[in-house]
Amino acid sequence: MLEVTYTTTVEDYVNYALSNFRRSPTMRMQRLLGWVGLSVILFGAAVLVALNVSWVLGIPIALIGLVQVFGYPAYYRWWYRQTVRSQATDLGTQGVIGRITLTLTDDTLTERTTTTVSVARWDEMKGVVVEANYTFIMVSGLLAAIVPRLAFESDEAYAAVRDFAAARLPALS
Repeated sequence: MLEVTYTTTVEDYVNYALSNFRRSPTMRMQRLLGWVGLSVILFGAAVLVALNVSWVLGIPIALIGLVQVFGYPAYYRWWYRQTVRSQATDLGTQGVIGRITLTLTDDTLTERTTTTVSVARWDEMKGVVVEANYTFIMVSGLLAAIVPRLAFESDEAYAAVRDFAAARLPALS
């Protein structure tokens, strides 16, 4: 048995949502279509304006297209983080953000927060996502225990939780 207590923040929740976003084929496709689609529209408009109206008007549209091509990924990431942060603040974070106690046994994971106690069996959980500063123990496709490295007093304590979960669950990418 392993029991740890730590505190999560809104930023930890935002990083969890971003991790889910990166792992979702639908969300990756949506981002790609927005990026490529808008770029194609802008460059197409630039060509049409340059050929049919004036190249002087077509050049600024093409420059906006270039800004779109190179700036969209950074803007989209910023926008998504801000949206998730605002949503969490607007809807409330009690039970998700704050003090969490995880109890890991050979059979179950128990998560205690200020408002809930959840128990899940390892053999019924989805998997584990290990990133540079986070471990997400995926109870289901959307529900997870968020384990931030920086919330632990030592790397050894964080590694103990990460390794305990990784030994019992398949790795998800």
